[in-house]
Amino acid sequence: MANFVGKKILIIAPIIFIVFSSCCISNYSESTPTSPPVETFKDVTKEPNRYISLDEAIGALNLTHKEFSTVHYIRGQNVDSNGWAQEWIIGVKQRPITNYFFTYSGLGGAVVPWKSWMPENEINLKNILLPDELFKRHSSKILPYYENGSFSYADLEIIDKEYHITIHLYESQVILCFDSQTGTQKMC
Repeated sequence: MANFVGKKILIIAPIIFIVFSSCCISNYSESTPTSPPVETFKDVTKEPNRYISLDEAIGALNLTHKEFSTVHYIRGQNVDSNGWAQEWIIGVKQRPITNYFFTYSGLGGAVVPWKSWMPENEINLKNILLPDELFKRHSSKILPYYENGSFSYADLEIIDKEYHITIHLYESQVILCFDSQTGTQKMC
């Protein structure tokens, strides 16, 4: 009798193990991610640290359903003295309720769904002065900071028809503001 019970355990134990293992595996594949999915693409022909014009980043954005999509935020990170950035972040509202950020660098781009606040006013891409043109027009005001021995890096943002260029020096920072359509310098 003991021999019969031992054989039963040898047969039942692996079956129980397989059943529990399959439950764990099937539940794992049905689990939902805790954060929204991020759509990424990588262009292996590009260089990771190259500087990119805003025009190129907007071209890569390739707005789908253009009649329902509007740009509300633009940020260039690590901007060079020509107004090109190593990374662009573009905030898009796609009606009726979808917001997302498109990030673009020398490695390619990513679309990140965004459910939080985004600036209300649209940035009309046909009416703004591109950063490279703005930097050319105001080179006498901007370039001395880049040539300064304490220059670290610079960022720029376009929000509500204004450029905000933040120049980070080793021990301080300078913020310059310009109208995004005319290029006129403004008080920040």
